[in-house]
Amino acid sequence: MNQRIDYEETQIIVITVKATDSGAPSKSTTQQFLINVVNINDNSPIFEHPYYEGEMNENDTNVQVITTVKAIDLDRAPYGDVK
Repeated sequence: MNQRIDYEETQIIVITVKATDSGAPSKSTTQQFLINVVNINDNSPIFEHPYYEGEMNENDTNVQVITTVKAIDLDRAPYGDVK
């Protein structure tokens, strides 16, 4: 297999390997392998808007929300968690 494996698409791969000797008569055996694909953080967050803006008075001491940023990440948890 000479391609990129993406955890979000495939979590398990099963391959079968066959080994054959060069004897006469030839003997062979097969074995299946179960491969667990692990996740990495390979997707960047996608923001709801390309630009966010907020405004506050520099002397204001009250705690307040200035702006809210929304984004999603196509990776599965925990890599998909956006903080």
